[in-house]
Amino acid sequence: MIRGIIFDLDGTITKPYIDFRRLQKELGTKGPILEFIESLEGKDKKKAYEILDTFELDAAKNSELNENVKEVLQNLHKRKFFTAILTRNKRDSVDYIMDKHQIYFDTVFTRDDAPPKPAPDAIFMICRRWKIEPKNVIVAGDYIYDIEAGRKAGCKTILLRNLKHPISVKVDADYEIFDFKEILKIVDSLKVL
Repeated sequence: MIRGIIFDLDGTITKPYIDFRRLQKELGTKGPILEFIESLEGKDKKKAYEILDTFELDAAKNSELNENVKEVLQNLHKRKFFTAILTRNKRDSVDYIMDKHQIYFDTVFTRDDAPPKPAPDAIFMICRRWKIEPKNVIVAGDYIYDIEAGRKAGCKTILLRNLKHPISVKVDADYEIFDFKEILKIVDSLKVL
């Protein structure tokens, strides 16, 4: 029985905003951003994180919630489901978004708290905090790292597809949705299994 849902932030809770190609160009990489920054040293690493922080704060200030997010979160809280944010972002941008949109999560994990997705470490930490087995948790996100982390942890996974910002890689999620509200139907179907 599902008892908790772990959500990604950018592109899942909020509409996609960050121009990742522009960010990669500014950083001088074509690969995964955090992994690239972590490969740097000293002043180069510090400067790269400053660039990333600027992009993330700009995205937070300009953030818009995806449709039906507040309604779904209120429904889950009313039904006593645990909710979490698990993001590769910095804590400051998450706090800004939560304050701006007046949304609440039982638990928040950022790159400041645990190794970033696709590592499943933070998912295991969240499950321990909630005292729930990973098999009773859903991980919902819009990118392959969300799904990989969830699968590695043994959770059910939901890929939120975005027609305006489609991802080009194959993602092996348990469920694929186009509307955030469909999460409730999935939760209800899994509740009776």
